[in-house]
Amino acid sequence: MTNAAQTSSATISFDDVANLFVSLELFASPAELHGLLTGMLAGGLKLSADSWLCQVQQLLDIEEVLPDQAKVLLVSLYQQTEEQLADPEYGFRLLLPDDNAELESRLKELSNWTHSFLAGFGLSGQQQAQLSTDVKDILLDFTEISQVQSEDIEEADSNEMDWHQVTEYVRINAILVFSECGPKGSTEKSDNQLH
Repeated sequence: MTNAAQTSSATISFDDVANLFVSLELFASPAELHGLLTGMLAGGLKLSADSWLCQVQQLLDIEEVLPDQAKVLLVSLYQQTEEQLADPEYGFRLLLPDDNAELESRLKELSNWTHSFLAGFGLSGQQQAQLSTDVKDILLDFTEISQVQSEDIEEADSNEMDWHQVTEYVRINAILVFSECGPKGSTEKSDNQLH
């Protein structure tokens, strides 16, 4: 993307966020950031643009002021994720490397995504006792997925099919958690901070 205006209107990809991280000299995973954001939103946490940027700076340990282009992309990522989760056509997409990346790399990023989803959901303040059995089961499944190691798989066509089934399972269940636990109104909870 060549300018901030394009970023806000186009779908943000894993590579867009990875390129931003490289330009900021950050050693972070776009999947982790997106998983955290999705978990926070799925848990009902709704942030202002400034609160979201503050969360990102704390998460990524950024002390200096973010460049405007970074702010635009990160706020657009927040808006895109929120809109996709609420899309009645199930338009939500996981921010993961594309299918051209090696399966091992994609698996690592999916593990990062689910681990961060759980962390973000935890930040939302949802009480375990108040969650439905379905949501509890989904969170347990995400915990198991987050612990999968690349050594557990071999390159094979059947693994590609398994990969697509697992990512679709995660995608649909992130939407289901959002549907059940996500924001019920426009109330903003912007005082929750990462520690």
